Amino acid sequence: GTYKFFIKGVFQPMGDGLKLFFKEVNYPLNLNFYIFMISPMLGLLVSVFFWFIYPYIGMNYIMGFGLIYMFCCSSLMVYIFLMISWSSNSNYSVLGMIRFISQMISYEVSMMIIIMNLMFLINSFNLNDFYIYQMNSKFFFFLFLMFILLLISFLAKMNRSPFDFSEGEPKLVSGFNIEFSSLSFIFIFMPEYMKIIFMGMLLCEMFLGLMKNKFYLKILILLFSFLVIWLRGFFPVSGY
Repeated sequence: GTYKFFIKGVFQPMGDGLKLFFKEVNYPLNLNFYIFMISPMLGLLVSVFFWFIYPYIGMNYIMGFGLIYMFCCSSLMVYIFLMISWSSNSNYSVLGMIRFISQMISYEVSMMIIIMNLMFLINSFNLNDFYIYQMNSKFFFFLFLMFILLLISFLAKMNRSPFDFSEGEPKLVSGFNIEFSSLSFIFIFMPEYMKIIFMGMLLCEMFLGLMKNKFYLKILILLFSFLVIWLRGFFPVSGY
């Protein structure tokens, strides 16, 4: 059959997504059924909770401790991935989970330390205050090194290249999600792309203060997403 969907494969990602959606669901023999089915949906739900700190137009509240709330949601994702890998009762998924969580926790510490330094700089836990403190000058220009360190921590926490050690296909088959297919697998990788968009928003707000300028914020989030995807194609698969 054809190997490109539509003209020059323009809608290939959409076709692959529909194909994955209608795939057959395979259940391991000794799985913990309820945790196996619920944990991917919980991961997607927690990824949506991240966006509660974003000040939408017309919202009636401002989360004063928004960054602390973000730390709590970020730490909660560790337990979600633990449930995902453990529920399938597979040795391969548990091995992938150990490497995934160890890297996630390690770089989460560096991410929190860098963000806490920025919070102490503005003397607030509120994401909106970054806009107020950067109305005349941007943190990006005199905290550029901290920006690079936070970008590296984000890439490692999201398990993107060149830090994708937890899903090295030649070494680990597929990582912690090896037993998942069809809709459950969609629920697992959707939070990964949601985190890319959220981390892009967080970087733009903390170092450029673009909360009120929605147009430039969207452009820079798209550029950050392009950078993350481009790094996946640019860097070779690293050895562990």
